[in-house]
Amino acid sequence: MKFSQLFKTYRQNAHLSKSDIARLTDKTIGYIQKIEDHDYTPPTFDFCNHLSEIFKLTSDDKTTFLQTAFQERIKNDIKFFNYIYTKKNQTLLPDQYTETEPESVSIQCIYQISWFTHLKKPMITKNIKQLLEATIQNRIKEFNFYLHHIQIDTIKVTLLLEIPPESNILEVINGLKSLTSGLVHHQFPDAAISDQFWQPDYTIHTVSTKTLSSASTTIEIN
Repeated sequence: MKFSQLFKTYRQNAHLSKSDIARLTDKTIGYIQKIEDHDYTPPTFDFCNHLSEIFKLTSDDKTTFLQTAFQERIKNDIKFFNYIYTKKNQTLLPDQYTETEPESVSIQCIYQISWFTHLKKPMITKNIKQLLEATIQNRIKEFNFYLHHIQIDTIKVTLLLEIPPESNILEVINGLKSLTSGLVHHQFPDAAISDQFWQPDYTIHTVSTKTLSSASTTIEIN
């Protein structure tokens, strides 16, 4: 279901008019009409989050609402992604990246993180693997985190990731899964066997600096 359809459904379920939504969000009625009637680009996260409170959505409905907004918003940025990460339909390979540690980091937390494809089906092809590696490495650099290791096979992604203690590792994981799922669905629409490319769960373990080397070796073997 499109974001505009979800918006209309949740609005009607809440017994609110478009004018009510405009008043409660301090937006114009014209803007609300664009969202619901003209497939306008979904609003920002903060605005969608505010709408979910106005609609009094359940946790599951809120997740669906926000994920749909994200996936439709990212389609507008896909041309930027293609220009930056592809050259004549050839995905920029991960070995073209040069990893550098953050310039100023005091205390860091290291995590071993893994998540699987939906129902653990072997859906990660060579091209999808390249897309995932490039996307994950780039996003981690944007946040000035440090990626010690990345391993991707046909059903699983595993990272050794170092982040500042003030960063929320659960938000980082969910953000990476949501971003990569949206890109895969857009670039390879026939790859997934359902609307969900990833399993909803994941595993996470802390890693000490003393065991970091052995953890990397174990990931490569497995």
